[in-house]
Amino acid sequence: MSSEQLFHEFFVAGLEATDVERLAILEEAGRVDPDFPPKLLKWWQSESESDSALFGGLKRYSATEEGTAFPREFDDYRLEAQIGRGGMGVVFRARQISLDREVAIKFLSRRGLLAEDARFNAEARLLAQMTHPNIVQIHGSGWLPIGDRVFPYLVMQYSGGVPLDQYCREQALTLKDRLHIMLQVMDGVQHAHSRGITHRDLKPSNILVTASQQGRLVQLIDFGLAGREEDGCRGGTQGFMAPELSSGSLIAGPITDVYALGVVLHMVLGGAPPRGDTPCSSVAAAQTKPPVAPADLRGDLDRLCAKALATEPGDRYQTVQDLAADVRAWFSFRPLQAVPATLLYRTRKALRRHRGPLVAALVVMLLLFGAVHNLNEKLEMKQKAIQLEQAKLASDQLVVRSEKRLRVANKLMLEVFRELAPGRSGGQISVRSLLARVEELVEEAADTDAALKGERLLTLSKVCEELGVFDKAHALSGLAADLFSSQGDAARGDWRLAMSHRAYQARRLGKLDEAEATYRMLLAEPHDREKPEFRLVLQSGLSDVYLGKGENLAALELAEKTLAAWQELAGQTDLRTLAVQNTLARVLLFLNQGPRAERLLRDMVTKLEQRLPPDHPRILAALGNLAWGQVRQKKGDEKLMREVLQRQHCVLGIEHPDTLTLINLLANHLAKHKRFAEASEYFAMGYAVVDDQVTKSLTAHNWGNTLNQLGAYAHAEQLLDEALAVRIELKGATHQQTMLTRATLAEVWTATGRVVEAEQEARLLFETALRKWGPDQGVTQTFKAFWQKVRDKVGPANPTETASIQREPIDATAPH
Repeated sequence: MSSEQLFHEFFVAGLEATDVERLAILEEAGRVDPDFPPKLLKWWQSESESDSALFGGLKRYSATEEGTAFPREFDDYRLEAQIGRGGMGVVFRARQISLDREVAIKFLSRRGLLAEDARFNAEARLLAQMTHPNIVQIHGSGWLPIGDRVFPYLVMQYSGGVPLDQYCREQALTLKDRLHIMLQVMDGVQHAHSRGITHRDLKPSNILVTASQQGRLVQLIDFGLAGREEDGCRGGTQGFMAPELSSGSLIAGPITDVYALGVVLHMVLGGAPPRGDTPCSSVAAAQTKPPVAPADLRGDLDRLCAKALATEPGDRYQTVQDLAADVRAWFSFRPLQAVPATLLYRTRKALRRHRGPLVAALVVMLLLFGAVHNLNEKLEMKQKAIQLEQAKLASDQLVVRSEKRLRVANKLMLEVFRELAPGRSGGQISVRSLLARVEELVEEAADTDAALKGERLLTLSKVCEELGVFDKAHALSGLAADLFSSQGDAARGDWRLAMSHRAYQARRLGKLDEAEATYRMLLAEPHDREKPEFRLVLQSGLSDVYLGKGENLAALELAEKTLAAWQELAGQTDLRTLAVQNTLARVLLFLNQGPRAERLLRDMVTKLEQRLPPDHPRILAALGNLAWGQVRQKKGDEKLMREVLQRQHCVLGIEHPDTLTLINLLANHLAKHKRFAEASEYFAMGYAVVDDQVTKSLTAHNWGNTLNQLGAYAHAEQLLDEALAVRIELKGATHQQTMLTRATLAEVWTATGRVVEAEQEARLLFETALRKWGPDQGVTQTFKAFWQKVRDKVGPANPTETASIQREPIDATAPH
């Protein structure tokens, strides 16, 4: 970096500094070049005079007297009020006359230096390159003559927000609210970094927060010191600058923005600068004085701030994305990158997520050992029966008793898992980590008896099912069914039971065709007339499959028939009856029969509350359906949905399918009402923890669609590509959901100027729909309209306007 560039950086750093702060800057500048301090003093004094001319002249823009030398209007703008001063100028709220819209106009003070002209042009170019909801957008630029001077100006989006620190003080925000705001800040900074741009002056006054009914919008302003990473210059505000910027390296980049974000995060969460004095304290202090932990922060957040504020760049988060990932991990009680990944720490985080008693896990292990012991006892008895022919009858009786005890142990183990599993009992511990050990223990007692081995595998399948690990459950139930099938008619009942679980698991995995075929096959089997419950279970599962495939009328007919049968067989308060009532209510919601669905759900909640604890997952699931139904009917806001989600988070854990379902529903609701920033947060939360491919692809599609609305096109395209690959594999290239993902990708291409590619894809989608559904179907008409809109953009058009086919997220994630 040249001497002139170094001097200019020191000059900019002192523009807003106090006298005490300027002394520190002069001391640092003197170490670089002894000629810098006197020259800086002269320039700062000259700058004050220039500011006086600027501010004095602009003050007259507000005058209403006729004949003023400075009219309120110039070019296409009318100045209305001064709203602040930035690093190198003054900012006005103004109105663009031709479009009748509010804008912000920033005038840069200037003495005719070519370097300043270059800086102005650089800021305009930088802002024009960035399109993101968390960064103010530039509308234009120009030069305004005032007397014998010419002042450059930028016309920007008017935020109307207040500085971050002021907003946090005035609103008395909770810790979580402050962190959600900081996540928006990080998203904006990360977008700039993805364009190779470093802000270099991140501080609360350059972060504006606007509150509305749609939520809080956070926007970064004042990119006057920003530059490309390869520029390698220093700059910023004392106290927010990374230590290495004053140690001689003088290179600003993403890692220095991470440090500045650490300072802002520390101030927002703790209310004070990290070094314990003013935020503009000497940068030199940052090299020797450790940050003071905020009084209200403990544990993970304290360490998170400390990592962002590390003196050595290599000890910090290397990207803003890493910092944001740790904040999101904190929300979901997951281990943080900032904390050493010890076994004790990860165990503590797992228990914090679910807060379940360790004794319960020990009980499970004891029961498992008991099951293995019984299995070994049974083997010993079989050997004794072979060796002692004279005691065959007695041995056979012992074998039978041993087999019964093993079955009882298996059943008891399943019941204990049900009590522990979040999806059943409301317990707060995840026993998923025990599954590997369960398999090891049973394998140690390898059984050559196919029927008993099948029973063992089916028991494990049920355990996985209760825990929401449906892919593992599906594989185990298939193995169990094969073993039962090899036993012929003697194990036919066990085979049916295994296949019924496999059908349910296939449905939860999104394998609807497999689930339907299995249910239909089992329903065609001869059944014991004295035990009609099994057939009703199959009918209930098949109605859920119909609902998942969008065959709502078929689902309605079967659900009503099954509910009536259960009510007659088991009564109206039986849990199996209420489960089918839940299915029927969901079908009615999809058919827009909200009032009847709401009556069924309220009745269901009342009956469940009479039999189960208040936070039992069945009650929470019913309340989640009720909240979703109210939002769907526009009978209220998402308050109940948020309350249920919070209870599910505590009781079930964030990884449980019911919790993830409600997270997606809430995110869909927010996106539908154009509250895209909030929706993106919830989609990100669910995406980070979901395991199964179907739910992850659905979340990826909806999140990508939301990011498309936010202008985060690169991330949106990445998510949509991921969703598309899964949907093509599971559903095929011409399935309606696959085609919707392809259409959303085409929207992203349109928005990023790839209109020819988008038009080709849109035309292909329309032609596919025409062949598959015919010209008169609504889906075909939708794809036709989409193609026409994209086709119009192949000619002269604004590439930032996007055609719309699937603005609302897919609503396939209804509560289970």
